[in-house]
Order: sequence, then structure tokens, then C-alpha cells
Amino acid sequence: MIIGELIRFWGVLYAGGATRTRRVGAPQLVTNGPFAYVRNPLYIGNMMLYTGAGIISNFWLPWLLFFIWIFFGIQYHLIVKLEEEKLQELFGTSYLEYQKKVPRFFPRLIPAKSEAPVKPDFKGALKSEKSTFISITVIILLMIGKMWLWTP
Repeated sequence: MIIGELIRFWGVLYAGGATRTRRVGAPQLVTNGPFAYVRNPLYIGNMMLYTGAGIISNFWLPWLLFFIWIFFGIQYHLIVKLEEEKLQELFGTSYLEYQKKVPRFFPRLIPAKSEAPVKPDFKGALKSEKSTFISITVIILLMIGKMWLWTP
């Protein structure tokens, strides 16, 4: 879970609070930071978070993880298609060039060169990820409580 949140946080450092909206679009095309390795680092981070929660819950494994990956795989595939159409509309050839250089879900080993790097915003990222931090803390505390209370 922590690795997943670190990936999410790294993405939010660059993409900002626009990642927390249901509106499809972006104020600018972000192609540096984690976005130089993969186009959807936040979704990769989410998948790792869900996987981590499934593993520490030790509940219905491996079926829970199987359903998590299938459900969110389908959901993210549909969301990404919509987002990519909008980004192509907004940023045109710049986005198409970025799309050619950077994979959708499986990261590059070497970062792609960014034409217009965005500066990370640590304070903004902390503010944006506050609810995720709280959720992770609650899940971990619940799992610790479960282990403590139900240990023979």
C-alpha cells in the first residue's frame, strides 16, 4: 500500500490537484516526473494500493486480488480511453508525440525527454492526497486491530 501511495504522490507532485476531479481534462500536459516513464502513474499507484489492502487483509485470497485486478483493469481501460481522447483534443500533436514515446501502463526504464517540464508542488500534493493518507492509515489501523484482537 505504501509503495502504491508513493507512486500516486509522485504523480500528484507533478499533475497537481486536477487529478482529484471527475472532469476529464488538464490545464497542461505533464510529461516529466513519473509521467516521463508511464502515462498513468496514478492508476498504477491505485492498483498497488488496492493490491496491498487485499494482501494485508488476507481475506479471500487469491480471489480478492483477482477480482480487484479484473474490475479496476476494465474500469481504468475505459477511463484512460476517454482521457486520451480529451488530451489529444486539448494538446494535439504534443500529446500524440508524448503518446508515442511513453507507454500507457508498463513503465519505460529510461525517462522520456520532456519538452516543457512542470515543477513539482509538494505542498499542493500533500493537500490533494490528504484523504488518501487518512484512508490508508485507517485501513492499516483496522488490520493491526484485527490481528491484535483475533490472535489466538
